[in-house]
Order: sequence, then structure tokens, then C-alpha cells
Amino acid sequence: MFSAPSRRSLRLLSLPSPAQPTTTRALSTTPVLRAKKKSKTPINPDARSVADAHAVLRAVDATRPWSAFDLTVITRFERGNAPPRGSIALPRDPRRMKETVLVFAEGEQAQEAKDSGADIVGGEELAKDLLSGKIPLPTKVLSTTAMHPTVTKHLARFLGPKGLMPAPKRGTVTDDLASALKTATGTMAWKADRVGVIKAPVGRIHFTAEELEANVQAFVSAIREGSSADALSDAPRRTVAIKNIFLSSTQGPGIELRL
Repeated sequence: MFSAPSRRSLRLLSLPSPAQPTTTRALSTTPVLRAKKKSKTPINPDARSVADAHAVLRAVDATRPWSAFDLTVITRFERGNAPPRGSIALPRDPRRMKETVLVFAEGEQAQEAKDSGADIVGGEELAKDLLSGKIPLPTKVLSTTAMHPTVTKHLARFLGPKGLMPAPKRGTVTDDLASALKTATGTMAWKADRVGVIKAPVGRIHFTAEELEANVQAFVSAIREGSSADALSDAPRRTVAIKNIFLSSTQGPGIELRL
């Protein structure tokens, strides 16, 4: 048999249980808000104008008038997308050496290429000369439509890794050689690396501040306005967001620009 509970036990049972601490669950940040916070780039108070950066870098490389002003543009690159690329004709060409254009063409088209300023013109025999090193590697390669299968057969593995393989989407396989040569010799190609960084020369130390700024503004505008996967003006384009822009010289430091 069970004994009756004592008065002390009854008093303990009648006491209220201690209050349990309440926990408040913080609302998690939504993906949209996280993306907005991540997308904000802090403003560098030490960023300079192109004119100020020009003065600093020119003082460093004053004895090297042909040293280059190099622009480094860091873009917001999303994995899974092809690196942005394009081409542009800057107000003043910063390149020291002109483009060396090789054209695969035969017959009347070969003569048209020569008349339009091509440096090297020929047919299938040029493939052997390129592979053997008999002729120097050009900076641009064009091909007529008829010669493209031959070029692909013999030189795809040689020119492809160097970014020189002619392709219809890039406008380097065409029968309008005069127009293609004008574009090839007057424009400068640019392309981002695998993490979205674009580097390109935009001037020489002997350029004036106004000439340098015109080139920088034109180059940055071309990137901001959009990039096409095949670098053609009439191809579908996608906008490119820019995080930071730096200007440097051959011997000078990198200076962040305020544009």
C-alpha cells in the first residue's frame, strides 16, 4: 500500500514550474538581399582620375617614352558564362607594331587581298610554311569561304590554341576581304580571362593626358555596353558589370581609377 503524501510534498507540487527561456529565431537573409550586399563594391577614397594617374605614371617612366599604359578591368564574372570578349578601335592606336595579317585565298580573291593590304597571301602551301616556321606567325588570320575547309584540316590544332583560327562567327572567314582587312588592321581584340579580368594596352608614355583619357573612356565604355561571345557587332550581346579599374605602366604601380 502507498502512504499518503506529506504536506511538504503537496506544497512542492503546487509551486509553479520555472519559466523556460524563450528563444527568438532570427529571420534569415533572403538570397536577393545577400546578392545585393555581395554586389556592392566599396568605393576606394584613394582612386584617382585618369589625368592624375597619367601624371604619376609618366613621372615613373619618363625615360621610356614607348612604355605602355596598361588597363586592368575587373568584371563581375559569373561561373558558367563564357568570358566576355570583343574588339574596339581606340581613338589613338597604342600598339607599337602594326598587325601582320595572313590571308588564305586563291585567284582573284588573292589579288584582292594583296590590293587591300594583306601582308601574306596564299593557298594550301601556306599551311606547310606556318607549321615548319618558314614564315613568321601572323597576328591575324583570314580565310575565304572556299579555303576554310583546307585551313581547318591542316591548321585547326596549330592556330586554334593561339586564338588565330579563322571562324565565320568572328568574321574572319569571308569573301569580303577588303572589309575584313580594314577591320583586322584597325581594331584591337580584348578578352577576359577565366576569372573575368581584362587586360589591354591603352596608351604609351608619350601620349598626352587627353589622348590617354579618350582611349580609357572608349575601352571602358565598350566593355560596359556589352560583350558578344564571337566579338561581332551584330551578334547577341550581354552587358558586363565592372568592379574595379586600374591603370599601370611598364615600371609603375597600379592605380585605381575613378571614372
